[in-house]
Amino acid sequence: MLKKRLFALSAAAALLLTACEFDDPSDQKDSSYISPALPSASETKAPAATAQPEASQSGEITAGGSTIPEITDPSAPEVIPTDFTEEQLKSGYLYLSGDEQFTVSKNKNIITVILDAADTEYVTKLFKQKPEAFKALKDFTLYTNTCSVFDSTFQSLTQIYSGYTELPVYKIAQWNQDAWESEKAVEFYRRFHKAGYKMNFFVDADWELRHQIGKADNLALSDEPVSGRDFYHGNFGFDDMVKNVSAAEDDYNYFIVHHLWGAHKPIEKDTFAEQMEYLFDIIDNYLEKLKEFNVYDNSTIIIMGDHGSHDLYNYPDSTPLFMIKEAGKHNDKIKSSSAPIYFADLMSTYLVNAGLYSKETDMELFGSSIYDFEEGEERERTANYRYYSSSYPPSGISPLCHSYGYNVIYSYTYTGNRKNLLKVINDGKFEVTWMEEDAA
Repeated sequence: MLKKRLFALSAAAALLLTACEFDDPSDQKDSSYISPALPSASETKAPAATAQPEASQSGEITAGGSTIPEITDPSAPEVIPTDFTEEQLKSGYLYLSGDEQFTVSKNKNIITVILDAADTEYVTKLFKQKPEAFKALKDFTLYTNTCSVFDSTFQSLTQIYSGYTELPVYKIAQWNQDAWESEKAVEFYRRFHKAGYKMNFFVDADWELRHQIGKADNLALSDEPVSGRDFYHGNFGFDDMVKNVSAAEDDYNYFIVHHLWGAHKPIEKDTFAEQMEYLFDIIDNYLEKLKEFNVYDNSTIIIMGDHGSHDLYNYPDSTPLFMIKEAGKHNDKIKSSSAPIYFADLMSTYLVNAGLYSKETDMELFGSSIYDFEEGEERERTANYRYYSSSYPPSGISPLCHSYGYNVIYSYTYTGNRKNLLKVINDGKFEVTWMEEDAA
């Protein structure tokens, strides 16, 4: 029997004061408070050959003042993903096991904490009100000019971890299969497994788990249907279990994705800024455990939203939170960057931080990473939103994911920051595509 977990609400612990400088770089381009995390790129670089962080003479990649070791001969043993026979799959039920949710590698970690619906605007408001909430995050760089490809958990997390950016406007089960069986997805997980990474996903995203075979290493079979989750998704439940963080006994590296309820409504606090303070307190507790087990320094850690808020006209939900601390990186204070990053950049960003990306050979397949873009750089991006339009037929209901009655995707293409996106939205400049099935 799978464990059944109950979650309750709890108040966040108080945070100590810190002195650091921060603001929203989207409001002004030339500001002394900005400490860009990225190395300068050539002013004449072409989009198809953007510069990656350069390799040093010691064989390390430098990015944002930190060194990211190249993994050409991994010391960790290759991970052989668990396979399941057709007979097992017919008689059992796949689920994402939570047994290793709080297990980290004693060697190398790439850890992502996804705070559902956390918008960059919530974070900048919090900093203006209470900068001390960022004390534990001083080693991070906050990117304030972000854009997600999609506006929902199912679509966005599928895109981020498969690299697939085609619009989900045909049968959703087929779209999901196409995403996970794409060349990009197959090669991404092959490289990480070859480099000794266990890929553990604690994600609530309506994924059809058959397509995670060979990719997610915490897949397991149950002899009965799985009701609920076998991992901690609620904010309080996750925080309550952080005390169980421990270093693995094996020699593998770990690629870990925690997906929390985050800032999704309903929220535990009165305002989104207060909610973010509460969430950062939870992350602080998690980071302290990593430090206790001496794995913080060897970990690349990302804190992000899968999408932003769903209040499109006030907080455009394609501007989700994104923060990163590269392995070995230390700052005196949190840094910020207004470089225009896109969630289509994230698969390459993971590979760069693992030393598994070659700018000479991988640009065509994986595209750019966040390190290819500078402060104030102009870049065209497209944010895709689900809507209902009476001008189009209703969409079908997919058995794979929830349906909320949407039948079209509006695609907003813009250059600049969130203010430019809002202008395009308010001007009604978009392309519309009908969805055969609603993809929540």
